[in-house]
Amino acid sequence: DDTMVADAPTFPELAADLHTFLGDAVFVAHNVSFDLRHLQAGFKSADLHYNPRRLCTVRMSRKWLEGPQRFSLGALCAFLGIDNEAHHRAWGDATATAELFSILWRNHKEDMVEWSQRGGGTSWWPPHLPPDALAGLPATPGVYRFWDEAGKLAYVGMSKNLASRVRQHFNGSGGEAR
Repeated sequence: DDTMVADAPTFPELAADLHTFLGDAVFVAHNVSFDLRHLQAGFKSADLHYNPRRLCTVRMSRKWLEGPQRFSLGALCAFLGIDNEAHHRAWGDATATAELFSILWRNHKEDMVEWSQRGGGTSWWPPHLPPDALAGLPATPGVYRFWDEAGKLAYVGMSKNLASRVRQHFNGSGGEAR
């Protein structure tokens, strides 16, 4: 609750040290886009840019684990026998994700290293775009356009949240080949 963090420093007060600590490490999370968006927003509030290489344990689990009906962290913990008594708490979920990552790493480390290198870690990232190409998109309604490498209009879309919708095109969540 709020009393637990009442005297804690704000994110902008810690951002520079955290940014330095993270360096160029690969960011691993369960549903990496969700966690990374929050971290990037925090860094942005401190005038820092953060766009790491990344790996998603949800995506990797869907690809390599046979049998689970669901791929939430809780469901995968139950399926694999990973203990997470502090479910939906930062330390418990981080520890469980690390254990899940370790299980996946044992059999797929070469694939994971390759995935983390693609497009700065963004799995479906167009090779001609810089890694921070989406950093300044507003979370407001609007129309967006995509051009191909030759400058030809390739796609037009609209959304209530431009930043979120455009990112969806590049995170593989929609199964789109565009």
